[in-house]
Amino acid sequence: MLDAYKSINDRFLSVDEKRLLFFLLEKAKINKTKNWLDSLKVFPFEDGGMGSYYFLESSYTSIASDVLFKDQDGIVVLATLYVNAENEPCEVDVWKMNYTPLVQIPYVIKDLRQNRDQ
Repeated sequence: MLDAYKSINDRFLSVDEKRLLFFLLEKAKINKTKNWLDSLKVFPFEDGGMGSYYFLESSYTSIASDVLFKDQDGIVVLATLYVNAENEPCEVDVWKMNYTPLVQIPYVIKDLRQNRDQ
């Protein structure tokens, strides 16, 4: 049943999702090529449109990186990159603080936690 679901719902990353995943990979110091990003098939979670997906069928073991940003509507979003035991990225979890669908990943991604003292 899972394989049937995957074949119907798999898709390539959008331009915005690539930018976010690249940001998370770079922050985690995980090197992946542009070709890897362009050919990556993802499998969305049913999360109410917040934007979570996985792309490697293995259980995640740790958080590689995360970022806190504001959605276009001003609501704070936490995006987290998970890796498996081999340190291979396998999932991106996107959680919007009010559980509504993600409107737009910002063009310039900045972690809100970096600006706390300013």
